[in-house]
Amino acid sequence: MSTNDKIEDAVTRHQVFIMRYSQGRERLADDYVEKLIEAVTERLGADIATVSPAKLDQIIADVAEEIKTQSEEYERSVVEEMLEFIGYESEFNVNLLESAATAVAVTAPALAILQAAMLLRRMPLEPDRSYTINEALQEYSGRKSRQIVQTIRDGVTLGQTSQEITSNINNLTKLQQRQAATLARTVTNYASVQAREVVMRENPDITNSYRWVATLDGRTSLICASRDQQIFKESNESPKPPAHFNCRSTIAPIFEEDSPDQFRAALGDSGAQQVSKSTRYETWLRRQSRAFQTEVLGVTRAKLFREGRISIGRFVDAQGATLTLDQLRKLEPMVFEDLGI
Repeated sequence: MSTNDKIEDAVTRHQVFIMRYSQGRERLADDYVEKLIEAVTERLGADIATVSPAKLDQIIADVAEEIKTQSEEYERSVVEEMLEFIGYESEFNVNLLESAATAVAVTAPALAILQAAMLLRRMPLEPDRSYTINEALQEYSGRKSRQIVQTIRDGVTLGQTSQEITSNINNLTKLQQRQAATLARTVTNYASVQAREVVMRENPDITNSYRWVATLDGRTSLICASRDQQIFKESNESPKPPAHFNCRSTIAPIFEEDSPDQFRAALGDSGAQQVSKSTRYETWLRRQSRAFQTEVLGVTRAKLFREGRISIGRFVDAQGATLTLDQLRKLEPMVFEDLGI
Protein backbone atom coordinates (compact mmCIF):
# COMPACT_ATOMS: atom_id res chain seq x y z
CA MET A 1 0.00 0.00 0.00
CA SER A 2 1.39 3.41 -0.99
CA THR A 3 1.89 6.25 1.48
CA ASN A 4 -1.10 8.09 0.05
CA ASP A 5 -3.28 5.00 0.38
CA LYS A 6 -2.30 4.64 4.04
CA ILE A 7 -2.92 8.33 4.72
CA GLU A 8 -6.31 8.39 3.04
CA ASP A 9 -7.32 5.19 4.79
CA ALA A 10 -6.36 6.69 8.15
CA VAL A 11 -8.20 9.92 7.35
CA THR A 12 -11.34 8.04 6.27
CA ARG A 13 -11.34 5.90 9.41
CA HIS A 14 -10.78 9.00 11.52
CA GLN A 15 -13.75 10.66 9.82
CA VAL A 16 -15.94 7.92 11.30
CA PHE A 17 -14.66 8.95 14.73
CA ILE A 18 -15.44 12.60 13.93
CA MET A 19 -19.04 11.73 13.07
CA ARG A 20 -19.41 9.71 16.26
CA TYR A 21 -17.90 12.51 18.28
CA SER A 22 -20.34 14.96 16.73
CA GLN A 23 -23.23 12.74 17.84
CA GLY A 24 -22.31 13.56 21.43
CA ARG A 25 -22.45 17.25 20.54
CA GLU A 26 -25.88 16.64 18.98
CA ARG A 27 -27.18 15.20 22.25
CA LEU A 28 -25.94 18.27 24.13
CA ALA A 29 -27.70 20.45 21.56
CA ASP A 30 -30.93 18.47 22.06
CA ASP A 31 -30.75 19.00 25.82
CA TYR A 32 -30.12 22.71 25.33
CA VAL A 33 -33.17 23.14 23.08
CA GLU A 34 -35.42 21.20 25.46
CA LYS A 35 -34.36 23.30 28.45
CA LEU A 36 -34.77 26.49 26.45
CA ILE A 37 -38.31 25.62 25.33
CA GLU A 38 -39.23 24.71 28.90
CA ALA A 39 -37.89 28.04 30.17
CA VAL A 40 -39.79 29.95 27.49
CA THR A 41 -43.13 28.26 28.16
CA GLU A 42 -42.72 28.90 31.91
CA ARG A 43 -42.24 32.61 31.22
CA LEU A 44 -45.39 32.85 29.11
CA GLY A 45 -47.80 32.19 31.95
CA ALA A 46 -51.38 30.98 31.77
CA ASP A 47 -52.92 34.27 30.58
CA ILE A 48 -50.77 34.98 27.52
CA ALA A 49 -53.79 34.92 25.18
CA THR A 50 -55.71 37.60 27.08
CA VAL A 51 -53.07 40.15 28.06
CA SER A 52 -53.01 43.72 26.79
CA PRO A 53 -50.77 44.64 23.82
CA ALA A 54 -48.37 46.43 26.16
CA LYS A 55 -48.17 43.43 28.47
CA LEU A 56 -47.70 41.11 25.50
CA ASP A 57 -44.77 43.20 24.28
CA GLN A 58 -43.21 42.96 27.73
CA ILE A 59 -43.68 39.19 27.86
CA ILE A 60 -42.13 38.81 24.41
CA ALA A 61 -39.23 41.04 25.45
CA ASP A 62 -38.71 38.83 28.52
CA VAL A 63 -38.84 35.70 26.35
CA ALA A 64 -36.34 37.15 23.89
CA GLU A 65 -34.00 38.04 26.75
CA GLU A 66 -34.27 34.51 28.15
CA ILE A 67 -33.45 33.06 24.72
CA LYS A 68 -30.51 35.46 24.34
CA THR A 69 -29.08 34.56 27.75
CA GLN A 70 -29.31 30.80 27.25
CA SER A 71 -28.13 31.02 23.64
CA GLU A 72 -25.03 32.98 24.56
CA GLU A 73 -24.18 30.42 27.22
CA TYR A 74 -24.63 27.59 24.71
CA GLU A 75 -22.55 29.40 22.07
CA ARG A 76 -19.72 29.90 24.56
CA SER A 77 -19.77 26.23 25.53
CA VAL A 78 -19.62 25.10 21.88
CA VAL A 79 -16.73 27.44 21.03
CA GLU A 80 -14.80 26.47 24.17
CA GLU A 81 -15.21 22.77 23.41
CA MET A 82 -14.14 23.22 19.77
CA LEU A 83 -11.08 25.23 20.87
CA GLU A 84 -10.08 22.26 22.99
CA PHE A 85 -11.07 19.72 20.36
CA ILE A 86 -8.90 21.31 17.66
CA GLY A 87 -5.86 20.72 19.87
CA TYR A 88 -6.56 16.99 19.98
CA GLU A 89 -7.16 16.98 16.24
CA SER A 90 -3.81 18.67 15.70
CA GLU A 91 -2.08 15.87 17.60
CA PHE A 92 -3.76 13.29 15.36
CA ASN A 93 -2.63 15.12 12.21
CA VAL A 94 0.94 15.60 13.44
CA ASN A 95 1.08 11.84 14.04
CA LEU A 96 -0.44 11.33 10.60
CA LEU A 97 2.35 13.29 8.91
CA GLU A 98 5.00 11.62 11.05
CA SER A 99 3.79 8.23 9.84
CA ALA A 100 4.41 9.35 6.26
CA ALA A 101 7.51 11.54 6.62
CA THR A 102 9.69 9.34 8.78
CA ALA A 103 12.93 11.07 7.72
CA VAL A 104 11.69 14.63 8.32
CA ALA A 105 10.77 16.32 11.58
CA VAL A 106 7.11 17.38 11.71
CA THR A 107 6.34 20.80 13.19
CA ALA A 108 3.38 20.86 15.57
CA PRO A 109 1.51 24.19 15.36
CA ALA A 110 1.11 26.28 18.48
CA LEU A 111 -2.34 26.03 20.08
CA ALA A 112 -2.82 29.78 19.61
CA ILE A 113 -2.37 29.39 15.83
CA LEU A 114 -4.88 26.55 15.72
CA GLN A 115 -7.44 28.44 17.75
CA ALA A 116 -7.02 31.63 15.74
CA ALA A 117 -7.58 29.69 12.52
CA MET A 118 -10.74 28.10 13.86
CA LEU A 119 -12.17 31.41 15.07
CA LEU A 120 -11.22 33.52 12.04
CA ARG A 121 -11.52 31.25 9.01
CA ARG A 122 -14.84 31.30 7.23
CA MET A 123 -17.04 28.35 6.26
CA PRO A 124 -18.68 28.70 2.80
CA LEU A 125 -21.88 27.03 3.95
CA GLU A 126 -24.30 28.79 1.61
CA PRO A 127 -24.05 30.21 -1.92
CA ASP A 128 -22.45 33.66 -1.74
CA ARG A 129 -22.34 33.52 2.06
CA SER A 130 -19.74 32.28 4.50
CA TYR A 131 -19.60 32.17 8.30
CA THR A 132 -17.07 32.14 11.08
CA ILE A 133 -17.95 29.62 13.77
CA ASN A 134 -19.30 32.42 15.99
CA GLU A 135 -21.39 33.85 13.16
CA ALA A 136 -22.89 30.42 12.41
CA LEU A 137 -23.86 29.95 16.06
CA GLN A 138 -25.32 33.45 16.28
CA GLU A 139 -27.28 32.94 13.05
CA TYR A 140 -28.81 29.79 14.51
CA SER A 141 -29.67 31.52 17.78
CA GLY A 142 -31.27 34.43 15.97
CA ARG A 143 -33.36 32.14 13.77
CA LYS A 144 -34.46 30.17 16.82
CA SER A 145 -35.51 33.32 18.67
CA ARG A 146 -37.48 34.61 15.68
CA GLN A 147 -39.30 31.28 15.32
CA ILE A 148 -40.41 31.31 18.95
CA VAL A 149 -41.42 34.97 19.05
CA GLN A 150 -43.34 34.70 15.77
CA THR A 151 -45.17 31.64 17.09
CA ILE A 152 -46.31 33.63 20.12
CA ARG A 153 -47.44 36.62 18.06
CA ASP A 154 -49.22 34.44 15.50
CA GLY A 155 -51.06 32.57 18.25
CA VAL A 156 -52.33 35.76 19.87
CA THR A 157 -53.33 37.23 16.49
CA LEU A 158 -55.29 34.08 15.59
CA GLY A 159 -57.07 34.09 18.94
CA GLN A 160 -55.54 30.87 20.15
CA THR A 161 -55.71 29.90 23.80
CA SER A 162 -52.65 30.04 26.04
CA GLN A 163 -52.59 26.25 25.99
CA GLU A 164 -52.59 26.21 22.19
CA ILE A 165 -49.79 28.77 21.99
CA THR A 166 -47.72 26.80 24.49
CA SER A 167 -48.35 23.62 22.49
CA ASN A 168 -47.22 25.33 19.29
CA ILE A 169 -43.99 26.41 20.97
CA ASN A 170 -43.39 22.89 22.25
CA ASN A 171 -43.91 21.65 18.68
CA LEU A 172 -40.88 23.72 17.67
CA THR A 173 -38.63 21.51 19.78
CA LYS A 174 -37.98 18.83 17.14
CA LEU A 175 -37.37 21.39 14.40
CA GLN A 176 -34.93 23.35 16.50
CA GLN A 177 -33.20 20.19 17.66
CA ARG A 178 -32.65 19.18 14.02
CA GLN A 179 -31.22 22.62 13.29
CA ALA A 180 -28.97 22.44 16.36
CA ALA A 181 -27.80 18.93 15.44
CA THR A 182 -26.95 20.10 11.92
CA LEU A 183 -24.89 22.94 13.33
CA ALA A 184 -23.13 20.62 15.82
CA ARG A 185 -22.11 18.20 13.05
CA THR A 186 -20.96 21.05 10.82
CA VAL A 187 -18.73 22.85 13.32
CA THR A 188 -17.19 19.55 14.49
CA ASN A 189 -16.19 18.65 10.95
CA TYR A 190 -14.98 22.22 10.43
CA ALA A 191 -12.69 22.04 13.47
CA SER A 192 -11.29 18.71 12.29
CA VAL A 193 -10.50 20.01 8.80
CA GLN A 194 -9.05 23.24 10.20
CA ALA A 195 -6.63 21.26 12.36
CA ARG A 196 -5.48 19.25 9.32
CA GLU A 197 -5.06 22.39 7.23
CA VAL A 198 -3.02 24.23 9.88
CA VAL A 199 -0.72 21.23 10.40
CA MET A 200 -0.18 21.07 6.63
CA ARG A 201 0.57 24.80 6.49
CA GLU A 202 3.16 24.39 9.24
CA ASN A 203 4.87 21.65 7.22
CA PRO A 204 4.96 22.81 3.55
CA ASP A 205 8.18 20.87 2.94
CA ILE A 206 6.32 17.62 3.70
CA THR A 207 3.03 18.21 1.88
CA ASN A 208 1.45 21.18 0.15
CA SER A 209 -1.57 19.61 -1.54
CA TYR A 210 -4.57 17.53 -0.56
CA ARG A 211 -7.30 15.34 -1.99
CA TRP A 212 -11.00 16.05 -1.40
CA VAL A 213 -12.63 12.90 0.02
CA ALA A 214 -16.41 12.66 -0.17
CA THR A 215 -18.63 9.86 1.15
CA LEU A 216 -19.84 7.38 -1.46
CA ASP A 217 -23.52 7.06 -0.63
CA GLY A 218 -26.86 8.54 -1.64
CA ARG A 219 -26.77 11.45 0.83
CA THR A 220 -23.69 13.20 -0.59
CA SER A 221 -24.36 16.69 -1.96
CA LEU A 222 -23.73 17.60 -5.59
CA ILE A 223 -20.92 20.00 -4.69
CA CYS A 224 -19.06 17.35 -2.67
CA ALA A 225 -19.73 14.72 -5.34
CA SER A 226 -18.26 17.01 -7.99
CA ARG A 227 -15.11 17.63 -5.91
CA ASP A 228 -14.55 14.03 -4.81
CA GLN A 229 -10.94 12.87 -5.43
CA GLN A 230 -9.92 16.25 -6.86
CA ILE A 231 -6.46 17.41 -5.78
CA PHE A 232 -5.92 21.01 -4.65
CA LYS A 233 -2.85 22.99 -3.75
CA GLU A 234 -2.96 24.23 -0.17
CA SER A 235 -3.84 27.95 -0.14
CA ASN A 236 -6.36 30.39 1.30
CA GLU A 237 -8.33 30.21 -1.94
CA SER A 238 -8.49 26.43 -2.30
CA PRO A 239 -11.87 24.94 -1.31
CA LYS A 240 -12.16 22.89 1.85
CA PRO A 241 -14.95 21.19 3.77
CA PRO A 242 -17.44 21.92 5.09
CA ALA A 243 -18.90 23.00 1.76
CA HIS A 244 -22.41 23.25 3.24
CA PHE A 245 -24.30 22.52 6.44
CA ASN A 246 -24.10 18.81 7.34
CA CYS A 247 -21.04 18.34 5.11
CA ARG A 248 -19.28 15.01 5.75
CA SER A 249 -16.37 15.48 3.35
CA THR A 250 -12.79 15.79 4.52
CA ILE A 251 -9.31 16.25 3.04
CA ALA A 252 -6.34 13.88 2.84
CA PRO A 253 -2.76 15.22 2.50
CA ILE A 254 -0.98 14.16 -0.69
CA PHE A 255 2.55 12.76 -0.55
CA GLU A 256 3.02 10.65 -3.69
CA GLU A 257 1.17 9.12 -6.59
CA ASP A 258 -1.76 6.98 -5.49
CA SER A 259 -1.92 3.27 -6.29
CA PRO A 260 -5.13 2.50 -8.22
CA ASP A 261 -5.24 -1.02 -6.78
CA GLN A 262 -6.41 -0.01 -3.32
CA PHE A 263 -10.00 0.40 -2.15
CA ARG A 264 -12.46 2.79 -0.50
CA ALA A 265 -15.88 2.18 1.08
CA ALA A 266 -19.14 2.84 -0.76
CA LEU A 267 -22.84 2.43 0.04
CA GLY A 268 -24.97 2.08 -3.09
CA ASP A 269 -28.17 0.30 -4.06
CA SER A 270 -26.40 -3.06 -3.66
CA GLY A 271 -25.41 -2.25 -0.09
CA ALA A 272 -21.96 -1.68 1.38
CA GLN A 273 -19.01 -2.58 -0.82
CA GLN A 274 -15.38 -1.79 -1.57
CA VAL A 275 -14.45 0.04 -4.76
CA SER A 276 -11.12 1.06 -6.28
CA LYS A 277 -9.46 3.92 -4.42
CA SER A 278 -9.23 5.83 -7.71
CA THR A 279 -13.03 5.73 -8.20
CA ARG A 280 -14.60 9.19 -8.28
CA TYR A 281 -18.15 9.82 -7.11
CA GLU A 282 -19.40 10.42 -10.67
CA THR A 283 -17.92 7.14 -11.93
CA TRP A 284 -19.38 5.26 -8.97
CA LEU A 285 -22.85 6.78 -9.44
CA ARG A 286 -22.93 5.71 -13.10
CA ARG A 287 -22.67 2.10 -11.91
CA GLN A 288 -25.75 2.41 -9.70
CA SER A 289 -29.32 1.62 -10.72
CA ARG A 290 -31.60 4.14 -12.44
CA ALA A 291 -33.72 4.29 -9.28
CA PHE A 292 -30.71 5.12 -7.12
CA GLN A 293 -29.50 7.78 -9.56
CA THR A 294 -32.97 9.33 -9.57
CA GLU A 295 -33.07 9.31 -5.77
CA VAL A 296 -29.74 11.14 -5.62
CA LEU A 297 -30.16 13.57 -8.51
CA GLY A 298 -33.88 13.86 -9.16
CA VAL A 299 -35.73 12.73 -12.28
CA THR A 300 -34.50 15.35 -14.78
CA ARG A 301 -30.89 15.59 -13.62
CA ALA A 302 -30.65 11.80 -13.51
CA LYS A 303 -31.78 11.60 -17.14
CA LEU A 304 -29.24 14.24 -18.18
CA PHE A 305 -26.56 12.38 -16.22
CA ARG A 306 -27.41 8.93 -17.64
CA GLU A 307 -27.37 10.24 -21.19
CA GLY A 308 -23.83 11.45 -20.54
CA ARG A 309 -24.69 14.94 -21.69
CA ILE A 310 -24.06 16.78 -18.41
CA SER A 311 -21.56 15.81 -15.71
CA ILE A 312 -22.22 16.16 -11.98
CA GLY A 313 -19.85 19.10 -11.83
CA ARG A 314 -22.07 20.95 -14.32
CA PHE A 315 -24.99 20.79 -11.88
CA VAL A 316 -23.32 23.36 -9.59
CA ASP A 317 -21.88 26.82 -10.23
CA ALA A 318 -18.38 28.07 -9.43
CA GLN A 319 -19.42 28.84 -5.85
CA GLY A 320 -20.87 25.36 -5.30
CA ALA A 321 -24.54 26.35 -5.47
CA THR A 322 -26.84 23.80 -7.12
CA LEU A 323 -28.19 25.21 -10.38
CA THR A 324 -31.94 25.12 -10.93
CA LEU A 325 -33.28 23.26 -13.95
CA ASP A 326 -34.15 26.61 -15.57
CA GLN A 327 -30.57 27.76 -15.11
CA LEU A 328 -29.27 24.49 -16.58
CA ARG A 329 -31.64 24.83 -19.52
CA LYS A 330 -30.27 28.29 -20.29
CA LEU A 331 -26.71 26.95 -20.13
CA GLU A 332 -27.40 23.82 -22.18
CA PRO A 333 -30.47 24.53 -24.35
CA MET A 334 -29.49 22.04 -27.08
CA VAL A 335 -29.12 19.19 -24.59
CA PHE A 336 -32.59 19.79 -23.15
CA GLU A 337 -34.05 20.08 -26.65
CA ASP A 338 -32.36 16.88 -27.88
CA LEU A 339 -33.65 14.92 -24.89
CA GLY A 340 -37.13 16.44 -25.08
CA ILE A 341 -36.93 17.88 -21.57
